[in-house]
Amino acid sequence: MIGIAIFSNFRFVVLQKIKNPNYKGKWKTPWIDNPEFEDDPHLYVLKPIKYVGIEVWQVRLLTLYY
Repeated sequence: MIGIAIFSNFRFVVLQKIKNPNYKGKWKTPWIDNPEFEDDPHLYVLKPIKYVGIEVWQVRLLTLYY
């Protein structure tokens, strides 16, 4: 058995793999036809960009983010 080693409450614990008798292999997404689908060629067309925004941060050393 191959396992994963982790630390839990300052103890070294080895998790074991358990075999699944019902495993049928990697799951594949079933493709279902959508008769109502219409392709929109202008879906991702954007207007010309006029402005660009830049955000500048100044952070002190040892600042903690929670």
